[in-house]
Amino acid sequence: MIAHQTAEALALHTGTHPALCRAIFAVAQGDSEVVALMRSPALDEETVRLRMMAIYIAATEFAFSYPAIARAIGRDHSSVARAQRAARAQWNTDPQFRSDARRAFEHVRLAAHQRQSRLALT
Repeated sequence: MIAHQTAEALALHTGTHPALCRAIFAVAQGDSEVVALMRSPALDEETVRLRMMAIYIAATEFAFSYPAIARAIGRDHSSVARAQRAARAQWNTDPQFRSDARRAFEHVRLAAHQRQSRLALT
């Protein structure tokens, strides 16, 4: 699995929207090796948790389609749909999952605002 160094490189490689890939990188706290793990077949508890969180944010907060999320995360759309259902259940029952997902979403939202501000200045 290729370790993409940036969200933009991942977006270019997968043909997906950069905002979707930025959400994945936000969940991985910018660590390209963690992103590579999330995109790998790894099924350890922490990798699955991070993958579910990225899928949840991409689907719920950004309304990306399951096929688009699947391309970015390296899965098929039915696996993404199943992970989204599991993530929704986790959101409803696990305060730590909810807190971590909110923090990642806020990071993406703040970064998008900063990019817009820079563009407005040019």
